[in-house]
Amino acid sequence: MKPAACVWPRAAVGPCAFIITAALLAATGCTAKPASQEMSVAELQAMLRDADPALRAQAAYGLGQHGAAAKPAVPDLTRALQDEQLRVRIEAVNALGR
Repeated sequence: MKPAACVWPRAAVGPCAFIITAALLAATGCTAKPASQEMSVAELQAMLRDADPALRAQAAYGLGQHGAAAKPAVPDLTRALQDEQLRVRIEAVNALGR
């Protein structure tokens, strides 16, 4: 039986938060994926420009999950390397390394 609210939190980014969130959701029977993994490369590129740093980090993480398909986002990820928030910069580095 699936729980009534089987959704990923908006700010569940980064390896530790991702693993903990995945484990907690799996323990409750949830098989949902983070929203960033369901979004297109173009949607994630737009999300990289959001005012919310948690969303920018999630966008960079999601682009990394797209792998080579995210090649059009390389210029945006390169700009994200200069983001004021460390979490965004870390996720951009990880995405560019995929």
